[in-house]
Amino acid sequence: TLDPVACSILIKSYGANTDKATQVLKRWLDDASRGDELNEWPFNQMITIWADSPRTDAFEQAQRIMRLMEEDPKCRDAGLQPSDVTYCCLLKCLAASRVKDGSQKAVAILDEMEVKGIKPSIITYNTIAFKKWLQ
Repeated sequence: TLDPVACSILIKSYGANTDKATQVLKRWLDDASRGDELNEWPFNQMITIWADSPRTDAFEQAQRIMRLMEEDPKCRDAGLQPSDVTYCCLLKCLAASRVKDGSQKAVAILDEMEVKGIKPSIITYNTIAFKKWLQ
């Protein structure tokens, strides 16, 4: 079984090959036998890979990865939830995509963070402030 750091490195090594990177993430999750083996790093790395993808559905795929983190039984049992860093990765993906109404979606993500009790950092706000839909 890969540890979270090795999994993150392997995901990053696949770069634009999002299919292979997704396979690595899913295998790591399937192979994880204890909650202490689970953390957000591989999920954050996978969302970041989608931010760099030219695919038109990249933001939707990044959202899917985040929902997997929230809904997978192993993650839930381990108490694994997205952090401010995870949301920053998602916002980076949103900004890099060609999603219509990106600024409204960014505000909705900030609202979701507030509802979940996740305090945005200055990095979160900078991720939003310097993106194309606010320029």
